Amino acid sequence: MFYKLFIIKMIRFTIMKNIERTLWSVCALLLMLLVLTGCGSTKNVTYLLGAEQLSSSQLSKEPLPYAARVKPYDLLRIVVSGAEDAETYFPFNIMISPPSNDSNVQSMSVLQSYLVDSKGQIDFPVLGKLQVSNLTTNQLSVVIADKLRSYLKGDLVVTVRFASYKISVLGEVNDPGAYSVKDEKINILQVLSMAGDLTLYGRRDVVKVIREYSNGQKSITTLNLNDRNLIFSPYYYLQPGDVVYVEPNKAKAKSASIGSATNLTFSVVSVLIGVASLIVTITR
Repeated sequence: MFYKLFIIKMIRFTIMKNIERTLWSVCALLLMLLVLTGCGSTKNVTYLLGAEQLSSSQLSKEPLPYAARVKPYDLLRIVVSGAEDAETYFPFNIMISPPSNDSNVQSMSVLQSYLVDSKGQIDFPVLGKLQVSNLTTNQLSVVIADKLRSYLKGDLVVTVRFASYKISVLGEVNDPGAYSVKDEKINILQVLSMAGDLTLYGRRDVVKVIREYSNGQKSITTLNLNDRNLIFSPYYYLQPGDVVYVEPNKAKAKSASIGSATNLTFSVVSVLIGVASLIVTITR
């Protein structure tokens, strides 16, 4: 009888020691995973690293001229004015009243916008079809002014602006979405600030700009926000319709896999504890 009780106690002791070792191993594994995911370097999250070391001659280097160009499906706002009476220019400045759901409220008239069709053309009053694709707003202003001189006298002022200048921001940013640009000149850093900056999981060295040109061709360019020479890139300033995508870093991928692995580990531990409890109960 004594030997039987001794053997049962030894079995219980062995089982409990094995359970204790297993639990300690699991805790050590989880701690190691947390340490690995917490490792990082500030140089990977610093924008324009070392930009203060650029010389004045480098900073004054003539950049590529920035100019947003018109492409199919852009929306343009065109205003014609000059030295004559305002009524003279009414046929070219068509005002429309946007629809309103409330019949008791009179909506204010707004200037008509011109949608660039798939062929890169707009239908402008009196002048008819105009090819506008791949022109800057300044170039288009000159084209329209030259054509209107056959109908109008005196000095002419033609102002062309984008009615819809939007940049889309996706990926690892705090507030992804489509953002409207008012001043028609915006750089990659300004757009990312509008989107709430990158998250901690966003790769500063892999920010992709997807751009479609007036001929339908597309390009994907990778920008490195850590690189101080970013300000000299032809993609530093963005074009209407550009899509900015911030790629997630390895920590994001690891956190996803660690989350699954952690759940699996806890499930295994729960099973082991259950089995151990059952064995202890049976051997009592």
